[in-house]
Amino acid sequence: MALSVYRCKICDVLFANPMPTNIMQFYEAENPDEYFKTIYRQGEAIKRWHSIWNFIKSHVNTGRALDIGAGTGIMTRWLAQHFEHVVAVEPSKVFFEKLKDRFIDFDNVSLIKATFEEFCQHYVDNKFDFIFLHEVLEHVPDPLGMLKLSLKVVKPDGVIYICVPNNRWLTYDTVKSIYVFTGKCFTPHLAPLH
Repeated sequence: MALSVYRCKICDVLFANPMPTNIMQFYEAENPDEYFKTIYRQGEAIKRWHSIWNFIKSHVNTGRALDIGAGTGIMTRWLAQHFEHVVAVEPSKVFFEKLKDRFIDFDNVSLIKATFEEFCQHYVDNKFDFIFLHEVLEHVPDPLGMLKLSLKVVKPDGVIYICVPNNRWLTYDTVKSIYVFTGKCFTPHLAPLH
């Protein structure tokens, strides 16, 4: 599927126009392992997760954690080792199947196949000490709505970790160039376009 990508002249944000309304179609055909292999090299990923984990440890150290858009559970595993209970929410069927395989023996992890919005409709009484929104906001049509819902399910003294990609760095330009030279129809960090 081809979409147009635009850059805002004021704030330099990249966006699809029109924004896909059924973004799940982009993820169901994707092989979860290949998806993350394209985005991260093993050494870079480990260094990145250690940096993230150091942030988490300095702000939260126990309780309940929520991993929104858990993917294949890379960070869910780390959270499960340090939090009393982790809820991993993943809307994609193929990614969720991978999650189920990886967490079959974890008693402190609950897996929910749903969008975050669907999750919030059914689990409104849940309150979390920590919410993990790592490279998720660029995948949804209504990022502000997702942030508002996050505020409803985080405890008053809880922490919401938010990370979004930065297209102004060398790695982004390198990946973009590789996509162009290899003829792949991908745009780095605009995953709904995949």
